[in-house]
Amino acid sequence: MNLHKSFLSSQLIWLVLIILSLGPFQLHGQFTCGTAPNMHNVNLTSIGAMTTITTTRSGQNCCPSSSSRCVQFKIKLAPGLCVTMNVPTPGSTFVWKDNCSTPITVLTSIKPTANDSVNILICKPGNDSETYKFTAVNCCVLNITCPSSNGGLFQCRENLPNAVTDTSGFKVLGGVIFNYCDSLKLSSTDSYNTGKGCIGDTLILTRTYKLKDSKDSILCPIIYKVVDNIAPVITCPLNLTINCNANSSSSATGVATATDNCDPAASLIIAQRDSIVDGSCANAKFIYRIWTATDSCMNMSRCVQLITTQDTTKPVIVCPADLTINCDANSSSSATGVATATDNCDPAASLIMHKEIVSLRSCANAKLIYRIWTATDSC
Repeated sequence: MNLHKSFLSSQLIWLVLIILSLGPFQLHGQFTCGTAPNMHNVNLTSIGAMTTITTTRSGQNCCPSSSSRCVQFKIKLAPGLCVTMNVPTPGSTFVWKDNCSTPITVLTSIKPTANDSVNILICKPGNDSETYKFTAVNCCVLNITCPSSNGGLFQCRENLPNAVTDTSGFKVLGGVIFNYCDSLKLSSTDSYNTGKGCIGDTLILTRTYKLKDSKDSILCPIIYKVVDNIAPVITCPLNLTINCNANSSSSATGVATATDNCDPAASLIIAQRDSIVDGSCANAKFIYRIWTATDSCMNMSRCVQLITTQDTTKPVIVCPADLTINCDANSSSSATGVATATDNCDPAASLIMHKEIVSLRSCANAKLIYRIWTATDSC
C-alpha cells in the first residue's frame, strides 16, 4: 500500500523551471529531447494584478525525463514587482533555475531575471488541462538609488560634512530608497588619500555608505575633495609719521596680524621687508614696510605699511658769553669762544657757522662786534 501511494505521488510531481534566457524559444538546453512547449504571455502592471490561465501542456522536455509535458509562461512585470504563482497541486511542485540544477520551493515572490521579465516552465507527466494563477506582489528586493558620487569641493578638511547616521540623512544626501526586505541598516566608512588639501595636492575623502537589509547590501561611495586656495587675510599696522630720531623698528611701529580660513593664526608665517625711499633731506625718508602672511598651503597675502620720517626740530644753540676786551686783544672766536649746538638727528660738527657785524664807536679803536652764530641741520 505504501509503495503504491509512493508510485502515485511520483506521477503527480510538478516540475517548474525559471528560464534565464528572455529571447525567442529555441530547441536546445532543456529541450533537446522533445518539442517546444506552448507559451502564454502574462502582463502584470501593478501590485495585486492577477492573471488566470487554463491550458494543456504540449511541450516535451528532458527534465527530469522525456515523459514530462511542459507549458511555458512569459511574464512581464512593472518595475519593482515580483510574481506569486499558484499551481494546481500544492505541495507536489518543484521549481528549478537553469537546466534543472537548483530546486526552489518558495513560489511566493519570484524575482524577474532581467528587464522586469521572467520565463517560467512548468512540466508534469501527461497532457491534461490545468489552471495557473499569477499575481503581482511587491518584491522583497533591496532597491536603492545612490546619491551623486560627487560630494563637492571644500576649502578645509574641517569643513567636510559628518557622515549621516540614518536613512533620513541618506535621503537628504540625494539617495532614494524604493524597497528593502524586513529592516534597513545604514553604516559608513571613510578613506583618505595622502593629499594635504593644497593646490596640486588635493585631499580626497571617499565615504562609502553601506545599506543592508536581511538579504542584500548596496554600497554608495561619495567622494569629497579638499583644496585650500584662499590666502590669509592680513591687516597691516597703521601708517605713521615719526621724527627722524624715533625708533622705526616694528617693535615700535607695530606688527601685522593675519587670520586664515583653515590654519590657526598662530601657525601663519608673518614676515616683513623694508623698501626705503629718500625724502627731501637726509633725515627725511619713506619706509615702505611690506608685510606677508603665508599659510600651510603656501597661499600668501601682503599689505604695505608706510612709515614717514621727518625732522621738524631745530638745533639747540648756545652762544659764548658777551665780552669786553682791550683794543689790542685777540677778538677772534678762537679767543672769545665758539658757539655750541646739538641736534636731535645731525651730529654737532655740521651745525655751526657765523658772520660778524662791526659797529664803530666814538674813536678808531672802539667798536662793537656782533658775532652771529647759526646752527643748521640737514633739513
